[in-house]
Amino acid sequence: MTMTTKTTKKRPVGRPRTAKPSSTTTLPIYHSMAACFANAGVPVSVQKESKRQKCAAFDSAGRVSLEPLLRFLFSRDDAEAGSWDEVFKRARAKREEIRLSRDQGNLADRGLIRDGLAQLAGLIEGGLRSRFVNEFPPAVQGLDAMAVASLAKKTIEDFWQELKSAMEAITEGKESENI
Repeated sequence: MTMTTKTTKKRPVGRPRTAKPSSTTTLPIYHSMAACFANAGVPVSVQKESKRQKCAAFDSAGRVSLEPLLRFLFSRDDAEAGSWDEVFKRARAKREEIRLSRDQGNLADRGLIRDGLAQLAGLIEGGLRSRFVNEFPPAVQGLDAMAVASLAKKTIEDFWQELKSAMEAITEGKESENI
């Protein structure tokens, strides 16, 4: 009977074997957006916007993988913004478009519109109160229905004419302030 002997390789004497370090590090996976915010500091609103934009960092269970999220956020910012010089040029071009629209008369100042509407609302309220609360009741006392309707119609027409002239005065006054 022959016996076979198993030969084993002997390890060389020296340093023990260690695992090779990996070139990539593993970032954590959080169980929720709130946990990602608490540990990594990424705001929940930014996470939700990233999820709406189909970022691969979110799974169906609600977990958030930090590495894909960070890759998405930083690649998105670089792609959208471009260099600061380009961002500044785009902003300056938009500002010039606004100035051009204003110069062409296509753009109105919100403050002027708000003030004009407030004046108009005051004129309407004051005119209606003075005519239909103060002047109208004594004028229609003792009149029949047809006469009341006729007087109401005349009062409304007079009020409308006064309101038109007041609106023209407001418009002319605002335009003269801009010039």
